[in-house]
Order: sequence, then structure tokens, then C-alpha cells
Amino acid sequence: MHQNIKKVILFLIGLILLTSLLLSLKIDFTVLSLITRPHYVILAMFFISLLPFITALRMRFLLLTLDDVSRRFKDLAIVEFITMFVFSTAPAKLFLPTKALLLNKLCNTKMNDGLSIAAFEYAFDVGVVLLLTMLGIILYFKDIPHISILKFEFILSLIIGLILLFFYLPSNIFDNLVKKAEQIHIRVIKDVTTRILRTVIEIRSTWISLISNKKILIILPITFISWIVLTISIEFLFLSVNYPVSLFWILIITASSVFIGGVTAIPGGLGVREASMVFLYGMLGIPMEIGLLVAIGSRLIIIPSLIIGYGLSSYVGINILKNGE
Repeated sequence: MHQNIKKVILFLIGLILLTSLLLSLKIDFTVLSLITRPHYVILAMFFISLLPFITALRMRFLLLTLDDVSRRFKDLAIVEFITMFVFSTAPAKLFLPTKALLLNKLCNTKMNDGLSIAAFEYAFDVGVVLLLTMLGIILYFKDIPHISILKFEFILSLIIGLILLFFYLPSNIFDNLVKKAEQIHIRVIKDVTTRILRTVIEIRSTWISLISNKKILIILPITFISWIVLTISIEFLFLSVNYPVSLFWILIITASSVFIGGVTAIPGGLGVREASMVFLYGMLGIPMEIGLLVAIGSRLIIIPSLIIGYGLSSYVGINILKNGE
């Protein structure tokens, strides 16, 4: 109950931020008259609806690296539509367990393997977003004296170093940490610490097996395609108002706004993501009303996919209950 209230409050905060942005810019429905090519909006909606199928293909190859068992593409697409709905409407902490559970129920994946795969995929996507955001910071603020680009480069190098250290440390170091955790006298702390360490060991083991498998290389072009599709869909929104923008800057700003929205606890980064997009597009000289129209449009064009995800989540939930699982 408490979590539901918290979720509603956070959602309302995001809604208030978005409303405040609209009011501060004195934008009303007359801005819709800027859309002179509505067919591009339809194209944007179509392209964005392809993303769950692309990520389903990527998940298929990720699962193949575990056990060489081919899953039905239909089931993987269902998983992606539902997790897209969860990612956009629920707190971020529900994303990984939800995806792991769906992979377990629909694709016969072990719960731990599903969690490891979902965590690997999420970490990979976060890494891509972080790299693009860092690139955006360097390009945006390189000429501002009081912002040190070296600090951002240092942070990026530190993150990469910690990731490499995580993978290349000998396994017995983690085993020794578990043994030391088991010697803790306070039972609650001991149980929590050992559980966390064992989960980390399992995830690390799965990730190492994934990275060492040549099939993992296929996720790179698939991820690239997913970002291109997302970027083109937003370009279509710009074309709908006859204001073409460089695909490169759309890619950088989209990643940066996703990152900014992701660091907040607001479901889907509602309001925060749109505000950051308007601000960043404004720095490129794009009129505020066009930036806002595209920012809100990029949220609205995913609604059909979210409706499908909601319907599928209800269908899958009912089937699980019927089967007594």
C-alpha cells in the first residue's frame, strides 16, 4: 500500500513538472498547428512500435549464449512489450525482477539466469546511454570555462576501470568475501550480506560466460539498429513540423534526456525527460515550442505500444493465475 502511494505521488510530481513546463512557456493547443505533415507522426509511431521486436531479437541471441535453446520469438516479443510498459509506468526497481519473472514463465528460463540476463542487458543499455551522455556533455560544454571536461573523462575512465576490475578479479576473492560474511555475528546483516554477495557471484559468472561467447557480438549491431530506429522516429516528429534536425544531435539529446530522467525516482522520468529535451534542443537554437512539441510527441507515440503491453500483462497474469503458479 505504501509503495503504491509513493508511486502515485512520484507520478504526480512528474505530471506537475510537465504542466509547469507548458505553463512557463505559455504553450497551448494552438502549437499543434505547427504540424503541417501529420503523416510523419504516423511514421514515427510505426517506427517506435518496432523497438520491442528489435529488443526481442536481441534477447533471443542473449539467451542462446546460455543454453543454445531457441525460444519462440512471439514469447520474447510479449516479454518486451510488457517490460516496455513496466519501464514507462513503474519504478525502475521493478524492471529487472519483472523481466526475470517473465523470462521464467514464458521462456522456461531459470530465475537466476533470467535475472542475470536482464541485469546484463540493462547494464549494457545504461552503459550505452552513459557513453552518449558523456559525449554530449563534452560537445555541449567544451567551451564553458568553469566546467572541467577532464572531470567527466576521469569519471568515465573510473567506471570503465571498475567494470574491468569486476570481471578480471580472481573468483576466490569473491568466495573469501562470502566466507567472511558468514562469520558476521548479527544474523540479519549476515543473511543480507551473504545473499547479496552470492547474487553478485552468480551474475558475474553468467556475464563472464556471456562475454566469452562469440554470439554476444550480435547484440552490438542489434543495439545500434534499435538506437537508429528510435532516432529516426524522433526525426519524423521534427519533419512533421518541417524542421529537420541532425540525426546525430537527436541521438545525443535522446540519450542524455533518458539518462537525466533515469536518475530520478519518477516512473518513466515523466516531466524530467521532457524538460531536459526542451532545454538541450534549445541550446541548439531550436525554438522552444518545437522542442516541447517533439519532447511530448516522443512520449505520446509510444502509447499504442504501452496499451499493447498493458493488455499482454493482464493476459499473461490471468494465465499464470489459472495455472496456479
